[in-house]
Amino acid sequence: MFERYRQAESLLQAGRFSEAAVEVAAIAAEEPSYQAVAALLLDARRGIAAQAKQAVDAGSALESGGDLAAALSQYERARQLDPSLTATESLIRQLRERMAKEGAQLYTRAKQYDALGRSTEAADLYDRVLKLLPSDDPNYGLAQARVKVLRSGGR
Repeated sequence: MFERYRQAESLLQAGRFSEAAVEVAAIAAEEPSYQAVAALLLDARRGIAAQAKQAVDAGSALESGGDLAAALSQYERARQLDPSLTATESLIRQLRERMAKEGAQLYTRAKQYDALGRSTEAADLYDRVLKLLPSDDPNYGLAQARVKVLRSGGR
């Protein structure tokens, strides 16, 4: 038990709060009164909450800077770290809606450049579309196929 407790402390010190929480919870289940297991569990949960908040803050900064795919990744990381953070669901939903709207607009522009024979610009826009649209969007597959043709020198 002592080794497991020390391992949990080491995980906490290393900033691996989720792993520490699992270890501490297991110790608490076996011996609820073992040393300062309750305080250690609280520290792990606070660390998880802090990491989730950092992920949300990073996501907000990335979203403000226009890197929507990276922002979504950070919001999803926050949700994974702390599912009790209810704000992340709303942030994810709103960002996905924004990405779908912007992806559709870029797809329209890409098709226009494509029709004008401006292959490089069209391919660049199709690449951006692929970063914004979900893979199950019908235009995703079309953009993917079109960028492949354009990047290989086809028309």
